[in-house]
Amino acid sequence: MSYQYYPKEQDFLDRHNPKKPSIPILLWFDDIINGLNGAVSVDVGELQNTKVVSNTYTVLSTDNVIFCDTTSGAFTVTLPALIQSTRYKIVNIGTSGNDVTLASNGSELIFGSSANEVLHDLENFDLNGDLTVGWN
Repeated sequence: MSYQYYPKEQDFLDRHNPKKPSIPILLWFDDIINGLNGAVSVDVGELQNTKVVSNTYTVLSTDNVIFCDTTSGAFTVTLPALIQSTRYKIVNIGTSGNDVTLASNGSELIFGSSANEVLHDLENFDLNGDLTVGWN
C-alpha cells in the first residue's frame, strides 16, 4: 500500500490555526482512489468523518471532510442549511483540470459572497458556519 502526505492540509492548518498543534494528514492513496469513507485524523485529538464523492453531492450534517474526485468531470457540492459553528472541509483531490463548484443551499453567503465558489485541482476550503455572516 502506498502512502501520501497531504502537504496543503498542513499548510492550511498552520496558516489558520497557528496556536493549535496539528499533524499532517497521512492518507492511503489507494483508498482515496477506491473510495475512502470513514475517518481520518486531521488535528491532534480530532477524528473526522470523511466521504469521497465523484459526482454532484449535497453535504450531510454527519460529514466533516469531503474529498471530491474530479477525474471523470466537474461537479457541484451543495452545502446544507447553515447551523452555527458547523465545520466542513471540502477538498478537490483531482488532477485532471476539472473543478468542484461549491454552492450554498439558499441565500447563505460563502466567504461573504452570494456567488458560488470554485475549487481547482488539489485546492481545499475549510468552512465554518456563522449565522451572522454565512459560511467563512
